[in-house]
Amino acid sequence: MSTSLVSARIENNYKERALKVFQRDGLDMSSAIRMFIVQTANKGVIPIKFSEKQETRAELNARVSAAIKKLDQEPVDLTKEDLEEWEY
Repeated sequence: MSTSLVSARIENNYKERALKVFQRDGLDMSSAIRMFIVQTANKGVIPIKFSEKQETRAELNARVSAAIKKLDQEPVDLTKEDLEEWEY
């Protein structure tokens, strides 16, 4: 399979802040960008949900913790589509 070089310009502060997030998750910049492009190509949509207010990591953790607590209290019948909604 042949490959292509992709180049983009972005402000340094965004690059540095994003790099910290990628490194925290064990990725380098190139791998993170490659993952984004591959997911976009494979799914046919941009794999990011945009909203007026982006959820912080603490807010996401709180929401996930609440969902786990709810699961412990009642049975849930999940479909494949339900699980795909949680894919990032």
